Amino acid sequence: MLHNVELVSVHPVDVRQTMGAILLGSLISLFLSGAMSTQAIIYFRLHPGDRFTFKTLVGTVWFLDLLHSVMLCSANWYYFIEHFSDVDATFQIPWEIAITIVLTAFITFLIHLFFSYRIYMLGQNKILILLIIAISTFRLGAAIVSTVEMNRLGNYADYVARFAWVYTVGLSTSAVVDILVTAALVYYLHRRRSGFTSMNDIITSLTIYTVENGMLTCLTTLLALIFWLANRRDSLIFLGLHFTISKSYANAFLATLNARPSRGGVVSFSGPGPREIPSRPLLFREGIGRISLSRTIGSAHEVDFDPQASATKVHITVETMVQQDSEA
Repeated sequence: MLHNVELVSVHPVDVRQTMGAILLGSLISLFLSGAMSTQAIIYFRLHPGDRFTFKTLVGTVWFLDLLHSVMLCSANWYYFIEHFSDVDATFQIPWEIAITIVLTAFITFLIHLFFSYRIYMLGQNKILILLIIAISTFRLGAAIVSTVEMNRLGNYADYVARFAWVYTVGLSTSAVVDILVTAALVYYLHRRRSGFTSMNDIITSLTIYTVENGMLTCLTTLLALIFWLANRRDSLIFLGLHFTISKSYANAFLATLNARPSRGGVVSFSGPGPREIPSRPLLFREGIGRISLSRTIGSAHEVDFDPQASATKVHITVETMVQQDSEA
C-alpha cells in the first residue's frame, strides 16, 4: 500500500558560522582577557600612587572583564557539552549569553566616562561631555533591554523578529561615541600645537596614539554591526565579534594608563655595567592636560599645558637616570 509522503526541505545550519563563530570568538576574547589582566597587574605595580578613583575604575573594569569571561566559558559548556550535536540548541540563547551583552555595555560605558574626563581636561567643553555621556547612557539602556528580552525569549529568531532594532541601535551608538571621543581628542590636541617643533612632534605622536586606540574599538564594533545587519538570522558571527568588544575597550583603557611614566621604583637591568631607564612609548599622564613623551633611552621630555591660563605655558624637562654598579 502506497502512501503520499510530503517532503519537507530543512534549512541546513552552517556550523562554521554558528558554533564555530561562538567558539572562535570566545577563544579570542579569553586571549584578550589574559592580556587585560596582565596590564591590570602591571598598572597596580607601576602606579601605586594613583588617585583612588583611577584604582577603583581599573579594579571594576578588571572584575567585570573576568565575569564576562566566566559567562563565555559557561555558554560554551551549554553549547558544546550539554547540547553537543543538538541542532535545535544552535539558535537558543542561554542566560549567560544575555548577560555578556549588558556586561559589554557597562564596561564600554565606564571607559567612555574615562575618556570623557580626558576630553574635559583638554577642552573644558561641558556640552560635548554631556552629549557623550548621554549617548553612552542611551547605549547602556539599549543593552539592558536586549539582555532582558534575550533572557525572556530564549532564542534568536524571536529576538530578531521583535527587538532587532534595539541591538542595532546599541551597536550604532557605541560606534558614534567612539568617533566623537576620538575626534574630540584629536581636535583639542591639534589646538595645542605651537611654534615649538619638539612640542608639535609630541602632539603629533599623541594624536596618532589616540587615533589608533579609537580605530581599534570602533572597528570591532562596526564589524559586529555589519555582520549583524548582513546575516543575523542564519549566522552568529556578529555574536563572536561582540564577545571581543569589551576586551578591546578594556585593553585600550589599560594601555592608556600604563603608558604613563612609573611613579615608584626604578626599572633596571641585571648584570654588570650601567643600568638605564628603558625608553617608554607614548605617555599620557593624568592631570589637567599634562602630556609627556619619551623618545630616547634614559630621557623623558615633558610638556605642561594649563588650560586655565590665558596663554600656553610650556615647561620642558630633560632628565637622564643612570645607575652604575659599585665594584668591590
